[in-house]
Amino acid sequence: FIESVTELTGAVTAVYEIPIDTTTAGEKSGKIVVSDSSGNKTVVSITYIVSEFESVTIEADELPIIPEKIIKNYHLYNSVILIDGNLHPETLGACELVFDVDGSRLSVYVTVTDTKVPVAEPNPVKSYACYPLEADLFVKNIQDGSKVTCSFQQKPDWTKAGTQNVVILLTDEAGNKNTVTTTVTLEKDSTPPVITGLLDRFTYLDEAV
Repeated sequence: FIESVTELTGAVTAVYEIPIDTTTAGEKSGKIVVSDSSGNKTVVSITYIVSEFESVTIEADELPIIPEKIIKNYHLYNSVILIDGNLHPETLGACELVFDVDGSRLSVYVTVTDTKVPVAEPNPVKSYACYPLEADLFVKNIQDGSKVTCSFQQKPDWTKAGTQNVVILLTDEAGNKNTVTTTVTLEKDSTPPVITGLLDRFTYLDEAV
């Protein structure tokens, strides 16, 4: 409660004149006695808030946070108002939500986890040989509670015409992994270039063109 003390003769001690009461929730007051080595004393008044708190863990795919699901005996309260915190956390980990519950302060510590593997549907791709493609083109409808990255378990041979099996590795922010098997069909590019916009040009003898 005390940020700093100015004292000329040495160390000081601080004790509660009225002990801190954390047995019930609400705003409370107390007193602290600060004494120096000569016996001089200063008494300061303090105020503090004691909050009830709960702790819950939810899966990322259950977001946004629904107060009815994280506050015990929610149905017994007449008024529940969020006064601090975000019901839509954007990252995994712990966050604090503070509610006004029938006039009392209630803190709920929510830990957002992701223990489920990502899933997706295969998306077969047709393209031309010698043109590498990104891994995320081979899956669709990715479902997971956190951000998912796609990579090739083994890169296809982009120079080989024909159909190849492709295994896409899905990895979410929590490190959960899953694979999706699909195909890539590569065709040789047998179409010659088409030139348009040819222009006649005038140049001088021995001039570089």
